[in-house]
Amino acid sequence: VVAGAVILANAWYLVTVIAGIGRPQFPEADPDFRLIGFYAGAAMWLTDAVFGYVIWRVGSMARWVGLALAVGSLFAFTGMDRLELVRGDLAWFWMPAAQAGVAVNGLAWIVLGVTVATRRRSAAVTPAGEPAAKSAARR
Repeated sequence: VVAGAVILANAWYLVTVIAGIGRPQFPEADPDFRLIGFYAGAAMWLTDAVFGYVIWRVGSMARWVGLALAVGSLFAFTGMDRLELVRGDLAWFWMPAAQAGVAVNGLAWIVLGVTVATRRRSAAVTPAGEPAAKSAARR
């Protein structure tokens, strides 16, 4: 369920980025489209964080990658313009923290992809494709 939500949220954000090409850019007014983009971005960062938390809790893959994805996504979320953390009195902290969160999020996705692509097959099936019980009985 969480993986499906992540896929949908990231696809929604991608669509808003592509649809935003040629539209008025900040500081020109485009309040309706920017609000949709904010919701798409919030959904993306928060579902990424939940997905990272699930990976960390389940521990089926590299747990530290899940933790990095969760924490990085939450910090990246703080950089969203409508939250106004990157423009307030504490912008000196939130701006680099949000940028570091985006970087950690991206690196975590790359490492997660490499981990999934290179992990070994389940122990229940041997490389020859026969069940492990038969293979053990032959030994």
